[in-house]
Amino acid sequence: MIERRKEPRYPIPEIYQKDISLKINQGSDQFVPAKVLNISLSGIKIGDQIELTVGSVIDCSIHIPNFFKEEALFSAQVRYCTENKDLKYYFIGAETSKGGGESWVKIFFRIHDFISREIRGDTQNFPA
Repeated sequence: MIERRKEPRYPIPEIYQKDISLKINQGSDQFVPAKVLNISLSGIKIGDQIELTVGSVIDCSIHIPNFFKEEALFSAQVRYCTENKDLKYYFIGAETSKGGGESWVKIFFRIHDFISREIRGDTQNFPA
């Protein structure tokens, strides 16, 4: 697979995946849970049990209840969807929409800050 994102990707350690709630609207007006595997300023890697069509646009909701109150919405275009047959799981790479750029940047930095603070053990200064 060819690396397409020009900025660093930040993997989400499994221990923190339980704290990050990602839901995907897969066209049924019902959001279903998925996992955030890594993020960057222009994209996201998702783990899901459902195969998504390359080129499709998905609406997503992301929330870290212990770190910030709001649930953030964003859209992303699916760039690849590969199946791991052993896990019966799909790895989905998606480019976040340029239209919601400012919103995605805020989401990105909140997730980055959350993980950085958790790793440092700095839980005193979480924003409400």
